[in-house]
Amino acid sequence: MPEPTSSGVAGAAAFKAAGGAAAGGALLSAIVVILMTPPRSTREWAVGLIRTVVTGIGGGAIAVQYFRLQEWVDSVTELVALGGLIFGCGLPD
Repeated sequence: MPEPTSSGVAGAAAFKAAGGAAAGGALLSAIVVILMTPPRSTREWAVGLIRTVVTGIGGGAIAVQYFRLQEWVDSVTELVALGGLIFGCGLPD
């Protein structure tokens, strides 16, 4: 069985790291939103959490595509910046 090429392994690692940045940014924005406005019921808490995470990831993906920031997955510092962008997209108005 042939060994995988280094570029394929690096591409897979960058993809996983970008997913981690997206999940981290969306999770942090969800925590901030929940702390800002405590939910009155479990249903309201679940809806707020889902809405914030989906908005953060979806809005962050749109912003990354629009500003062409895909090459920011090359270093840890740039991944943190992408996580911050996704965090900002998940916050309410």
